[in-house]
Amino acid sequence: MESSFRILNDGAQITSTPKTASEHTFTILFQPRTKLDPEGFSAIASSRIDLGSLSHSVASGRSPATVGFDASYGNIISNIITAIEINGAGPGVSATAHHAFLAFGATPEFGFLRNIVTVAVAHLADEGVVQLGTSAEASAFPGNYRQNIITIGQIAPNGPEAIAYRDFGRQNIVTIGDIDTEQGPAKFGVMLEASTTGEQVTVNISRSSTRLSGGDFEDYGRDNTVTIDGKSFRNGNLTVLRNLPTSCAGQPRGTVWNNKGALALCP
Repeated sequence: MESSFRILNDGAQITSTPKTASEHTFTILFQPRTKLDPEGFSAIASSRIDLGSLSHSVASGRSPATVGFDASYGNIISNIITAIEINGAGPGVSATAHHAFLAFGATPEFGFLRNIVTVAVAHLADEGVVQLGTSAEASAFPGNYRQNIITIGQIAPNGPEAIAYRDFGRQNIVTIGDIDTEQGPAKFGVMLEASTTGEQVTVNISRSSTRLSGGDFEDYGRDNTVTIDGKSFRNGNLTVLRNLPTSCAGQPRGTVWNNKGALALCP
């Protein structure tokens, strides 16, 4: 697909029920691949994609995702993507997909970029329920999942290693109304991997049944801002003033000093 198009699911629930999971089993997979004239490239761009409600049910194994966006062969860029519900399971309350929403496959040329994603609820997946990227390694080009605006009403994971929102990208703006453990165990609310930079994530977390076993969030990146239940946490944004003393010699107790680039208090 290339240029702009519109997909509209008005009211129906789309589901898939493969007997056995494989790396290819998605309810819907977006994969721009066929190069068309006159542009000579393939992309999903400047389009409106309204997915409605989606679910995924597998009799054996776990599928990659309910909805996948594969940028291996072309950009997925500047789209408006909406959904009411993205469910990582069919009947029942056990995940049959690792992700509800997964963007993957970035290359040096292509990525998942500058999209506006709005989902009312994403739930019942046992890894990253909503996830951008799959690796922090430079060879996976995590910088090409960037500058997206993602708004989720609720994320409810389902698995002891599950993470509600996981990101390998850069400069994404993410708002999640509620991360809830009501549908099963989960490890983390938010995971920002080592490749992330300049992320802005705002989240509320409810713990209606069990606590997040690993904690509310982990931030391994740099220059990210995470706000959990109204409390902000910043990583890599501390500027040490140049006029601070560089040792405690002759300084009174409690003086703030520059200890090789980090703030410290004199004993």
